[in-house]
Amino acid sequence: MPIRAFIGDASFTPEQLFALNEAFTSALAELKVRGRQDPLAEMVAKKIIEIAQLGERDSKRLCELSINDIRS
Repeated sequence: MPIRAFIGDASFTPEQLFALNEAFTSALAELKVRGRQDPLAEMVAKKIIEIAQLGERDSKRLCELSINDIRS
């Protein structure tokens, strides 16, 4: 399931969606989440979207910030 399934009413350009999906995929791999149906996957997606809505667009930074938040 791509991150789009979690976006809801938020609006992103195709380029931004690509960055969000890259961050999502990387974060799941880093956290060793095996399936996107895992509740942790939804938590990661929502955190990435939240950070992106604050203005961050770099996929590596989105991944890093979301993982740091979840681990804390």
